[in-house]
Amino acid sequence: SLINTVERRNTFEQYSSSSQCRWSLEQSNDQTWQEQIIFIVYSILGVLERQSYFLSLIAMLAWSITFHSLLTLVYLLLACLLWILSDSRKWCLRMSPFFTIYGGILLILQYISGFRISFNQLNFAYDRRTMEQIGIRIDDFQPAFIPLLLKSFYKMFFWLTLRQYINEKRLANTEVNEARRNSIPNDSYPRRLGQWLINLLTKYWICVSCGMLLLVSIQNTVVIYRIIYMVFYLFFIISFQISFGFWRKTAATFYLIILIYSMLVLIGIYIYQFEKVHVFLSEKFSIQLFASIGLEVVPSDVLALKLLTPSTFLVVNIMQLYYFHSGWMNLISMSRVVKHMNEVLVN
Repeated sequence: SLINTVERRNTFEQYSSSSQCRWSLEQSNDQTWQEQIIFIVYSILGVLERQSYFLSLIAMLAWSITFHSLLTLVYLLLACLLWILSDSRKWCLRMSPFFTIYGGILLILQYISGFRISFNQLNFAYDRRTMEQIGIRIDDFQPAFIPLLLKSFYKMFFWLTLRQYINEKRLANTEVNEARRNSIPNDSYPRRLGQWLINLLTKYWICVSCGMLLLVSIQNTVVIYRIIYMVFYLFFIISFQISFGFWRKTAATFYLIILIYSMLVLIGIYIYQFEKVHVFLSEKFSIQLFASIGLEVVPSDVLALKLLTPSTFLVVNIMQLYYFHSGWMNLISMSRVVKHMNEVLVN
């Protein structure tokens, strides 16, 4: 199942004796400082390329909330779908040709809509508001430099993921991949820096996750979906205080439920902003009902800020579940707890 897959996923290397030592800034003397800087830069770029799938998913999310439309809703749904799959990296790489080409199409549409023409000259079948919600925004004789720059920046991560996918298809030979993986010495500066940073984030990222959960639950007006967030937070804290074993066994399931719920909240708020959806639901139910749930129409100029908090919370918890949960469970394993208690009793 997905829960067992998350539990078994060992994103980080096991804590060896060398990783438990204090990280040092000392470097070997067989390279000049210029060569070491170049080596560090190439190592960082290599890490970014290997993790480009995660950056691409964040770019999809950022693209969709920055430019709210039906066309960018595809990116939001695709990012959420890939995140909840058991092997999101594999599926993201496989889907990289699709969302890269799709991003290119959106970029071309943005370029064409930036021509020095007015909306009335194009003779669309729909009015300006409808076309903007579809994803075609015509600013009469206004430059489109900033939207093009942002979309090009997002698309850069798609190209990195596509490049990684092509390279892995080309280097399918296990021996070649093993040689590339071992090309960086275990005691090298970038590896020690990365291991130190991973160990630090593994210990304390859960505090960021819990803090974000509390922040989302008490932010602004109290509505139903924020009350549910508060219930999640209280359950997490109380279960930890009552039974450590139960809390440890249900931690992965808890975070998975939080992720699915956060995705539903984000998608619900996103879709409710479309005028056709809002009008249709208002005819069936009262506006006060949707307001009590937490669904309300937000002006387009502040919509990105409205969606920023749930999007950030989603990314933080995804990192906790898929990147730091395994290492955190190793840190708080029962054997470690018993050993620590015995040391305390002896002292």
